[in-house]
Amino acid sequence: MNVSPILSVGVTTPFSSTAAIVISSDLYVIFLFSRSFYNSNVCIAETGAAWATNQKYSNVVIDMGFGGIDKPINSSQLGVSLADIDAEDLRFKLKGMIKNALIAIGSDPLPNEVIIDAAIEKAIDEYRGQLVVPFYYPQRKYLATPVCPVCSSQMELKECNGELRFCCTSRACKHTIEAEIV
Repeated sequence: MNVSPILSVGVTTPFSSTAAIVISSDLYVIFLFSRSFYNSNVCIAETGAAWATNQKYSNVVIDMGFGGIDKPINSSQLGVSLADIDAEDLRFKLKGMIKNALIAIGSDPLPNEVIIDAAIEKAIDEYRGQLVVPFYYPQRKYLATPVCPVCSSQMELKECNGELRFCCTSRACKHTIEAEIV
């Protein structure tokens, strides 16, 4: 019988048996979703692979609602939204998610509440400037379109007087932005 040197599993062993050996029971998955998530084939593939492990998981949404999460991921699963980083209940929800993950993987004893609180504060302070709502909303799952900074309507790429510009689609707003081809 041939044996894989990496997994020490027989090459003729069925995949489901091999996967059960490789995927440990102390795995907890945290899915991160943003408006740009579905624009990345890698994100979609990795989420599918993580979902297929059938392990416990939480959802973290960066700049969209939980309703933006497509099936088969359960959008009502325990989750946290970072859209409002100053929300009163954010720290409480993050602490709950961290504790649930630690319990799910069998961490015993759990870290002291003060340690968890300090880690949450440090992470929020470190990433506060990076968690900014983007200027693009997906028009479809794989095509992003800019949003008008004046009225928040979608913008379309058009030619105006020989220049490429993004023009607001709202009739009440005439705002345009210069388009740059890179």
